[in-house]
Amino acid sequence: IPLHFVVLLSLVPLPVSAQRVEPRVAVAARHRDVNINFKAMKKPLFHGVGAADIRQGELNNCTLVGSMAAVAHSRPDVIKRMIVPSERLGWLNVAFGGKAARRNLPKNDLASGTVSINNEVAFAYGEPLYAFDASAQSSWVSMVEKAYAKLYGGAKGYEALDHGGLAETALSRLTGGNVSVIRLFPEAAKSRENQQSLWKEITHALDNRLPTTLLSPARGEQLPGGLGIFPWHTYALGGAKTHSGAAWVELYNPHCSSILDRGKFFKMPLEEFAASFEEMFVANPVP
Repeated sequence: IPLHFVVLLSLVPLPVSAQRVEPRVAVAARHRDVNINFKAMKKPLFHGVGAADIRQGELNNCTLVGSMAAVAHSRPDVIKRMIVPSERLGWLNVAFGGKAARRNLPKNDLASGTVSINNEVAFAYGEPLYAFDASAQSSWVSMVEKAYAKLYGGAKGYEALDHGGLAETALSRLTGGNVSVIRLFPEAAKSRENQQSLWKEITHALDNRLPTTLLSPARGEQLPGGLGIFPWHTYALGGAKTHSGAAWVELYNPHCSSILDRGKFFKMPLEEFAASFEEMFVANPVP
């Protein structure tokens, strides 16, 4: 081959998708021996946004997934603006902290909460290993979780998410707003007056589209009357209604399985709700 031809080839720019290859986000330590294939998500990024898109997957990260569900339910606009296709083919840019993502992202920046990811995730047993719902028509759930693992998990990646975390931290990182912590029991469970105050907090959060999650107590610490709730687990607030004079609360379970006879979406009387959860986290997203 003539030397001048070799020189000309070396000057031809690489395709955008091949200019920079970043290492894959590390899987959780307990999955390192699992037969994993990394594949690109084929579903579109968005096909509507809602809590129904979410299933927790094989990580102990209900605080994050439950918070994602709460934000998707109350403020889907926050989810839609936080993730956009990158200028690089097959990549996405994700902005946390309530920010709007930009197509042009020069570098990942932990301080500003922005990160670039490709659209590949870990597949095992025929489907994505982590947050994913086969019935959903979009892939944003897997992408937001991956970006969160890359940005806040660092070198540990998904392993850092496999140890839970604080619900208020996840809500704050997703929305960029302050998060109020409301203690539910024992006071709310034992007092009708306190339950009425709690009902006002619930309806205020729903009326003002404030993403809200609930934390159940540890095993053995639930009060009498708190039934069918998985211990030390984060749920998302979905709604509140009155029926025949009784107040009912609607909830979403990010684990998406019939845990203790509950399903993905379910309702419970206010009295049972007050005895089932110990804390409520209410986010006030940035404008």
